[in-house]
Amino acid sequence: MQVHFGLDLIPDFDNAVVTIGSFDGVHRGHKTLLEQVIRIARDLHGRSVVVTFEPHPRLVLEKSPSNFALLTSLDEKIRLIEDCGIDDLIVVPFTTEFARQSAEAYLHDFLVRYIKPSVVVVGYDHRYGAGRTGDFRLMEQHLKPLDIGVVEIDPLLIEQIAISSSAIRRALGEGDIKKVNEGLGHPYFIKAIVKHGDRIGRTLGFPTANLAISERYKALPRDGIYLAAVRLGDRSLEGIAYIGRRPALGGDQERVVEVHIFDFDEDIYGNDIEVSLLDFIRPDMEFQSLEDLKTQMEADKSKALRLSAHQAVAPRELAVIVLNYNGLRHLKHYLPDLIRYSPEAEIIIADNASTDGSGDYIRTFGDQVRLLQLDSNFGFTGGYNRAIATLDHTYILLLNSDVRVTPGWLLPLLNRITSDDRVGAVQPKILNDRATENFDYAGGAGGYIDVLGYPFCRGRIFETIEADQGQYDDAAQVFWASGAAMLTRRQLYLDAGGLDEAFFAHMEEIDLNWRMQKMGYSIVSEPASVVYHYGGGTLDASSPHKAYLNFRNSLFVLVKNEDNFLWIRLFFRLLLDGIAGIRFLLQDKASFTGAILKAHLHFYRDLPGYLHKRRTFADFLKTANLPEQPLKGRWNGLLIWSYFVRGKKTFTDLKF
Repeated sequence: MQVHFGLDLIPDFDNAVVTIGSFDGVHRGHKTLLEQVIRIARDLHGRSVVVTFEPHPRLVLEKSPSNFALLTSLDEKIRLIEDCGIDDLIVVPFTTEFARQSAEAYLHDFLVRYIKPSVVVVGYDHRYGAGRTGDFRLMEQHLKPLDIGVVEIDPLLIEQIAISSSAIRRALGEGDIKKVNEGLGHPYFIKAIVKHGDRIGRTLGFPTANLAISERYKALPRDGIYLAAVRLGDRSLEGIAYIGRRPALGGDQERVVEVHIFDFDEDIYGNDIEVSLLDFIRPDMEFQSLEDLKTQMEADKSKALRLSAHQAVAPRELAVIVLNYNGLRHLKHYLPDLIRYSPEAEIIIADNASTDGSGDYIRTFGDQVRLLQLDSNFGFTGGYNRAIATLDHTYILLLNSDVRVTPGWLLPLLNRITSDDRVGAVQPKILNDRATENFDYAGGAGGYIDVLGYPFCRGRIFETIEADQGQYDDAAQVFWASGAAMLTRRQLYLDAGGLDEAFFAHMEEIDLNWRMQKMGYSIVSEPASVVYHYGGGTLDASSPHKAYLNFRNSLFVLVKNEDNFLWIRLFFRLLLDGIAGIRFLLQDKASFTGAILKAHLHFYRDLPGYLHKRRTFADFLKTANLPEQPLKGRWNGLLIWSYFVRGKKTFTDLKF
């Protein structure tokens, strides 16, 4: 990321997509907004640009604001915004002269003159100019005639950002550092320079690094002792941090921040240090003597080591699981970005007994990736079931090996599923990595089915693939989430029975999501997260075997899950499949006609077993006493008639 201080040295950006704000804390809400800026910039082949102000406007406008504290200093903010994948950050000096300019001058003399944006992304409540008189409508009136796009962010996201900031500050004051870190989406940290102290800690056998914090208004948590992670250069260390006025020394001491690093005794005065707070150990307290203080510090260290050991072995909240079978080519192309852009997750590769050297390649990443080596090729469904059975994460994300992820892709998905206990699965917007302007066949912007169970997506109906022009950028409750990239709850996955292993591959996610909906959970598409799917990594789209699996499995999906007029729907499906077989024959694709015949034969052969699965799940629903909800994402029309006869080729052509 390029950082530009002041206005005079700002370069001429190519298609700059700009957002403006304080971004204090750079928390999950901010990161979701920044991901949208990155996505728009990527679509325009431009630069993602963040504009922020220094000092904070309140410090200039209010002189000495009461109860004001910053979650991040400027240096800390720069590091966090860079981690989000932003191309350029502009730090604008905020002065009384800058604050006095009119809203019109702000737009023309500042924004257009210096930054020259192609698109400006703002919230509905964004205010600017003297007296904060400028709003979104005025921005549209002045910028649109200049061919500058103005994008208004969903008000719910802006509200979420405001609520998140308030909640984080409140939790910080209470010393609830776990809640703080959860809200931020990263550990709360302090960047500083190590300064000389009074060396009392060293006399007690607990040498400490005293932090010289340059930001006067830096927010600090409740006084006390915290488990800490310490970054010195490229080294990561552990320790305990103290924040307080040292009442053990008597009198009203100046508030200090200091850290004792475990098993460390080096001279680091004058060095940059970054201290992340991970857990609260105890509040600050007074002691009768330094000996009592030493005894307590030994107890604090023991507790910190226990907490640290627990965190080291405790599972992360999220596991991203990639199923691999002889996919070395895809792993080499896509795995490095997955590691780079997924700091919130543990990356797990479940290998279906590959023979192409995949395992050796995965091991080169060391502890950045966990390899689960299966002893046979259990297929897409069986491989995932066996891998997930060994995990104990709260959330699991199933990801194809040929999917390219983007910066910040996980946070919108996590925000969606953690904000509502009844969300069962979430998928990102899936574009095609061979033609990046188009939606991908395997999921698009969320999946639906018609009255006979034919699947389609926002962005794809049968063979018609739409270009992504932002037409499906709203989050939506859908019928199914693509197995190419699907976040779900591990326990729900297990309770629903996992992926049906008899499917081997294809349609298994529709079957699973249908069961989840029957259990009272919703399936959601979250287009604020974007990934790119190459396709054909598991089975080539032109393969007759793929056609066989699709035709066979789609019938089994109906048998297992359809509650209304099952046998009538099956009759028409079998009839239409026969017409499709004749059509393939006329197109000189006899192998595909054979695939349909084979699918039907195996359907009749295996029908009793699937009727048994249907009854078993129905019994489970009765005994589980789960909340009922109407199925969402089902279209009550006939897709084949609409598409081939009426010429309705896109999702927006259909009437829901």
